[in-house]
This record gives sequence, structure tokens and C-alpha cells, in this order.
Amino acid sequence: MKEEEILDKPFDKKTGIRPINWIFYLASLFLILRFLFYYQNWPYSDYFFVAAAICYEVFSLLRLIYYPDKTLFQYYSYIFFILVIPGFIMDYMHWAGADIFLYAAAFVPVLFFSHLLISRMTRKKE
Repeated sequence: MKEEEILDKPFDKKTGIRPINWIFYLASLFLILRFLFYYQNWPYSDYFFVAAAICYEVFSLLRLIYYPDKTLFQYYSYIFFILVIPGFIMDYMHWAGADIFLYAAAFVPVLFFSHLLISRMTRKKE
């Protein structure tokens, strides 16, 4: 089953299990609620932000694990988001160790482009 087919179906009729894109919708709802609570100066807006970030993290992990036919860019982008989202949460909450995640996430594009460069340089000419 291709990724487009998985994302277009509202749920699988055989198993009754909803696809993981509902996690993305839930994260978007949490993010909208976070901005609403923040601009209205209501309490608990930080909790919605953390819940949205956790949902995005779970969504990225599940897409990395379960979706077939991934490209090299998708692998590197999933790894980037798996590192940058906890880094942003930890930095937002002023926890120690956030810079480790953010520096590792900043190094992922360097790995991606070096991988492309090395594969281009080692490609055999026909």
C-alpha cells in the first residue's frame, strides 16, 4: 500500500484502525489551542505546546517506521525532526541538554549533503 493510499483513507475498514495522520491533526489542534490560550493570557498554554510537539514527534517516528518506499531525503528529514522537536521542547522549557539535540539536528543536513556529494563522486560513469 502506497503512502498516498494510506493518507487518503479515513480508516481501514478491515481492522477499524485509523491511520497515523490523525496524530498530525491532533497535534495541529493542540498547536491552535496553544496560540489561542497564549494570546488570551489563559493558563496552561505551555502544556498544549508540549502536547503538540509530542504528537508531531510520534507522527514522525511512526511515518519513519511504517511507511514503505522512503527516499534518502525522507530518512534524513525524519531523523532531523526526531532530533529537533525534543530540542525545541527542552529549550522552551529551559531544560539542560537542549543544545545537544539542536546541535545534532543542525548536523543532519551536513550529513545529507555529504552523502549526496560522496555518492555523486563515487558514481561510475557509463
